[in-house]
Amino acid sequence: MRILLEIVAGYAVWIYLACALAAAWYLRVVYLARKERRATWFPLEKEAAFQRVYTAAMASVVIAFVLAGTYFVANRLIELLPLPLEEKQALLAEDDACRRLERLRRGMRALRLAS
Repeated sequence: MRILLEIVAGYAVWIYLACALAAAWYLRVVYLARKERRATWFPLEKEAAFQRVYTAAMASVVIAFVLAGTYFVANRLIELLPLPLEEKQALLAEDDACRRLERLRRGMRALRLAS
């Protein structure tokens, strides 16, 4: 859990950016494959274009899960952690998710050093 939190805390912005770029790429793939599917005459080519659309759709589902997981860790994980109520309130009051994760990561490092 700590490793996942540290990865998301350190790279949340990059994860969001990579997902946005991948989503744009797969939208392009879908657009080109649908265009090719409409323009082709042969069933084998239509099937190949459909397969590209299906693959891009599955990749989009994976991207959506990565985005949802990153959002959950960045914004909702604090509610589930066994922290003192005052610390939870302070973390949840933080508007910036990256700052919130950085404070949580520092706190977890301090706990690890203390234990």
